Amino acid sequence: MQELVYNPQKGRLENITVDYNGKNTTRFWDQTDIEKVHTITDVEHGILIKGQSYGYPVYVYNVSRAEINNDVQKVLQIMDNDLRIHG
Repeated sequence: MQELVYNPQKGRLENITVDYNGKNTTRFWDQTDIEKVHTITDVEHGILIKGQSYGYPVYVYNVSRAEINNDVQKVLQIMDNDLRIHG
């Protein structure tokens, strides 16, 4: 499925192909920052971070769900660092 995402490494929106399924996606139901991080999905070359909001999902390179141990706090740190540096 095509998804319009924000790529902070490039500083722009772009379309990528994403296959959401139970093997490559983690959902966070019980956390306070659900508008920022609701799901993380492994995609080619990185992860896609989606919140429960009207914003675009964020595509971050060179990281996987396994590397961050599906930890929502690590996801929030990655987003803060990537968006501050590149956004």
